[in-house]
Amino acid sequence: MLLDCTLRDGGYYTDWVFSEGLVNDYLNTISSLPLVNYIEIGYLRNLPDKDYGDFYYLPLETIRNIRNNLDKNKKIAVMINAKEYKSINHINDLLYSCKSYVDLIRIAVSPQNINHGIELARKIKEIGFEVALNIMYLSQINLNELENIICELANDSANVDFIYLVDSFGSCYPDEVTEKIKKAKSYCNIPIGFHGHDNLSLAFSNSISACKSGANIIDATITGIGRGAGNLATELYCTYEIHKRDLAYDFSKIESIVEKFKELKKVYDWGTSLPYIISGLNNIPQSKIMNLSHKEYKINDLLKLFTKQSN
Repeated sequence: MLLDCTLRDGGYYTDWVFSEGLVNDYLNTISSLPLVNYIEIGYLRNLPDKDYGDFYYLPLETIRNIRNNLDKNKKIAVMINAKEYKSINHINDLLYSCKSYVDLIRIAVSPQNINHGIELARKIKEIGFEVALNIMYLSQINLNELENIICELANDSANVDFIYLVDSFGSCYPDEVTEKIKKAKSYCNIPIGFHGHDNLSLAFSNSISACKSGANIIDATITGIGRGAGNLATELYCTYEIHKRDLAYDFSKIESIVEKFKELKKVYDWGTSLPYIISGLNNIPQSKIMNLSHKEYKINDLLKLFTKQSN
């Protein structure tokens, strides 16, 4: 399975603003792709923010329009950050209002906050959604810690439909992904997902390793647009799978939307670069580089700064 999160993760570059025409073209393309099962359309939040577009907080009208313009066989996901909600009561009304249009709620949660994530998952599952727990900072979780987390989640398997391992810093290597996916699979029967970042240009290799190790669902975005160095490119992974499975597909359908996002890339310039490579090697959050991007730094100064932060 593939989940395309272009509108959610790509929003880190566009401030979650995408033109109506681009969104409609994107939905038409995704509707035609046989390998995409879910699209994640943004964050679900209680309050809008005037500095950001609709996909930052997802007004109901936006969700409804996407549902009406997307192939009915494709499922819609939205994300919430566990740290933003002390209890399910803070988001109850939003969840109930979008229940007719949204299939999957993904909960971004740190390893240290996993019990809170599990509690949110239970309540969201009771409302009637599919639920994914996206466990962040995979490169900083050792195998013993991962075993403990997965065993904890296995005890709540009725309330979790997917466990995602998220390479938040783009710091993982294929052998590490293989080892950790296999470890997760060995301790629970909950489907495992993988979300990679491309700091070291390994999002594609890591995603293939994840699938070969038993991952059930992979995240990707058109042209790899996403926070920091970006993500696995949807067109790359789909083309790889279409070729591997010898499927029939008219590639002109995806070529058009890729070209439109390439135009956006000329403006926002996502993708890996030397600072992102250095940050990936040192387990530095993507936001650190994005926040520095408007300043002039010599690369050796950045290297000293990042190395100091990682110690």
